[in-house]
Amino acid sequence: MRGYPWVIASDRKTKFRDKLFWIAKKIMNYLADKKVETIIRKKQIDVIHINAFTAAVGVNAAKKTGIPCIWHIREFVEEDLKKEFWNKKKSLFYLSKADIAIAISESVYNKFKAESPKSNIVVVYNGVPNREYLRIRDQEILNNDVVNVLIPGRIDPGKGHEELIDAIELLVKKEKANVHLKIAGVSQSKEYGNYIKEKVHASDLDNNIEFLGYRDDLPDLYKKADIVVVASRAEAFGRVTVEAMMAGCLVIGADTAGTKELIQSKYGLLYEQGASTDLVEKILFAMKNKEEMKKIANNAREHALNCYSAKRNAQDILKLYDKCLKKYRKDEHFE
Repeated sequence: MRGYPWVIASDRKTKFRDKLFWIAKKIMNYLADKKVETIIRKKQIDVIHINAFTAAVGVNAAKKTGIPCIWHIREFVEEDLKKEFWNKKKSLFYLSKADIAIAISESVYNKFKAESPKSNIVVVYNGVPNREYLRIRDQEILNNDVVNVLIPGRIDPGKGHEELIDAIELLVKKEKANVHLKIAGVSQSKEYGNYIKEKVHASDLDNNIEFLGYRDDLPDLYKKADIVVVASRAEAFGRVTVEAMMAGCLVIGADTAGTKELIQSKYGLLYEQGASTDLVEKILFAMKNKEEMKKIANNAREHALNCYSAKRNAQDILKLYDKCLKKYRKDEHFE
């Protein structure tokens, strides 16, 4: 039985057709919850774990069957997904009924704790498989005349590609810097993807900016990069940031949300989000202070490999499972 999100794109919420569809989806979600309830009883499930806050199927089934409900909050929703809740007040009420809500960063925690003070929210950072990154760096960064910059991920207005392209133009034309940017990823909007490509062409940067399209070999791309730029307006966590740190690249990130939290001004460089001139200054600073940047990148690598591994994440989640189960089995007050 399929469940449906209780969020919708902001520009569609007022459309009559979508409102009708939402009524039908609520019915389908009710049926899905009943199906989950049946599975819990039949399979004697101990814990239900809802893996995102964009949907709620499972929370009612958990309460009706008397088992713990853990709810992962992996997104800001409005700020990063550009979506809205059909009924935010009700969504936050449901969140407060979860035994534990897991925020994937302090930034996510701060938002939802302010909006739902009664919810029991804890922070557990996402985990990133690190096996490939343990042996990825076989040469140091910033050793060649050309500085290779990489921006991986979806091409989207919220990901900051425009300000990075503006920064590359200033670096090449004004500062005469020898930089090469690789853009790895595609756009869900053909119109926006074409706009970004035309912007590069119109700026006469075809020799300095390369579009790689969709890639499933990011570790290999990190290995060839000196600097990885994370220019997103609002990252709930920032997998790319962690991967780049694990790979030994220097990360230059926007001073917002999860990106700022991960870099902490000591595991990379932060620039003012939206300000391409400040991004230029940070890239120039890196180019002029290569030995210092190598040390920062190396420290960031060790930090990321130790703190954001998938193994550590799994161990932290397992501890929460155990804590929930002890409460239910001993009928203790959950703190």
